[in-house]
Amino acid sequence: MLNLLVSAAALLLTTTNGQSVTDKTVTTCGVIFNTYSTTYDIEPLQKIVNTRNNGIITMTGGDLDCTAHTVEENYTYYAGVCQQMDKQHLPDNCQNIGDAWAAQSAPPTCTLGVNCPCHNAGTVASGATMDWSLWDASNPASGVVLSYKGGETCNTYKHDRELRLVFKCENTLEVTPSKATEPLGSKSCIYEVEIPTVYGCPTECKRVNDKVCSDKGICGYDRTNKKSKCFCDDGFAGEACEVTVSGGPSTGAVVGLLVVVFFICLALLGGLYYVMKQLKSYKTDTDNYMRLNAGGDSLDPEI
Repeated sequence: MLNLLVSAAALLLTTTNGQSVTDKTVTTCGVIFNTYSTTYDIEPLQKIVNTRNNGIITMTGGDLDCTAHTVEENYTYYAGVCQQMDKQHLPDNCQNIGDAWAAQSAPPTCTLGVNCPCHNAGTVASGATMDWSLWDASNPASGVVLSYKGGETCNTYKHDRELRLVFKCENTLEVTPSKATEPLGSKSCIYEVEIPTVYGCPTECKRVNDKVCSDKGICGYDRTNKKSKCFCDDGFAGEACEVTVSGGPSTGAVVGLLVVVFFICLALLGGLYYVMKQLKSYKTDTDNYMRLNAGGDSLDPEI
């Protein structure tokens, strides 16, 4: 029963965060979602990780086996970007994890030998294509998910470990992964890591000086034209919002115009008030004159 619940929960997560799209073309380290005319290319980030970190991203988080009287520490997670990890750059306890693309290791402070396990947390089978999905299908430009599945089976629910790398569209070149979380709850053995990066933005949102949309707009999805694009701030245009628009009314000019219109309306209201007041005054004078005349006619003339 528990296995069924976990499997159902895993399916639910797949349809909410990390939403699968069948019409897609997988590239060397990226994917084209043909339905949305949206392309993700993670290869530049892969090259950065290969140069700086021996091809391995390191993060902490996730679950630990429960202990009754011990303050638990986080596991350490390792993952390659679009590639299997080179185990010579992993800890000694992670040398027997097979063809892993991701690993889950006991805390670095662990000194208990065999009780400091390292698990295969996900892989890509030989000859298989990488598993890519949209981070949010309601906004196909928000990011992309690379999932490593088929890792070592968890003891609790007998579910294979899985690690998901979420490349989120943000204007940063730093490779700073979040802590690994378990969206389905502790012991689900499905781990998720968010990596905010410019490379998590569709290539249709052009960059200038490594800034998506020149930092003068936002990368989003155009549902009218069915493609990802830059939505530029006022005063900017172009595929990367790199063009300064001249001749259009500036914000200051618009505000000035509104102020002028306000005072014109105020003057008109003042004039209308004055006319109404004068008409009322004339009416009062006329009424008084009529009453005086009426009163005079009612008196007998003097002899």
